[in-house]
Amino acid sequence: MVKSRHLEFYLESNNGLFASENFEERGNPVIKEYCKRKGKDHAEEMTVRDIFPEMIYGVELYRDDLHKVSFILESYQDHLDSIGEFPDLKPGTWSGKGEIALFGDLGVKTLPKLIRLINY
Repeated sequence: MVKSRHLEFYLESNNGLFASENFEERGNPVIKEYCKRKGKDHAEEMTVRDIFPEMIYGVELYRDDLHKVSFILESYQDHLDSIGEFPDLKPGTWSGKGEIALFGDLGVKTLPKLIRLINY
């Protein structure tokens, strides 16, 4: 789903956070909006690396220790479609409710479902 829609994402695992190839570039304006909504000082200066200093870039994304994938929503429809496509995963959004959410996420229960999600 995320690749076919060209959505940037990061994976949460027991061993850290792992970013998709263009997550930082695409995520920087989204993080600025996230910080603005949170009322953080200097929101316009914030970057993905400020919010996720532990994020790992440029490594293999197929992992056997994942528990969640978060993705930047290009539209709220991306979240709605993820619910329909993966009814056995736990969907969510963050940084805003409903149509103003900036991120979607899916809780991963098994590795084969995650691989299907990334490759769809």
